[in-house]
Amino acid sequence: MSVWLPRKRRGRKLSRKWPGKRPRKLGWAKARSAAPGQTKEARVCDHVIPERWLLTWLPSRNPHDKENLMWLTVEQHGIKTGADAKFCRGNLLGYLETLRTSGWPMDRVEAALRHYNLR
Repeated sequence: MSVWLPRKRRGRKLSRKWPGKRPRKLGWAKARSAAPGQTKEARVCDHVIPERWLLTWLPSRNPHDKENLMWLTVEQHGIKTGADAKFCRGNLLGYLETLRTSGWPMDRVEAALRHYNLR
């Protein structure tokens, strides 16, 4: 069995997720502090609109825009992952309902949906 390894081209490692430069992450360390209502430090940066959905259905749009990124605690990330599965199956209402009942900041979700013209 062979193991797949990324090839190098012109001295650069090929990216499997997104072509082009990596997104700038300046100032993100400040955003990791606990948000209002959080007792733990946010440790996971996650996409509001799932990255895999955007790369499949809107390949010309960058999934790493600031409007689509959010710092989460580990517990919040588990809830968000379940909601992402609903979104990727085409169940937008189930996605929104899961986030709303979990006490999610819906203004961030609505802003990301508007940013990608999904609302």
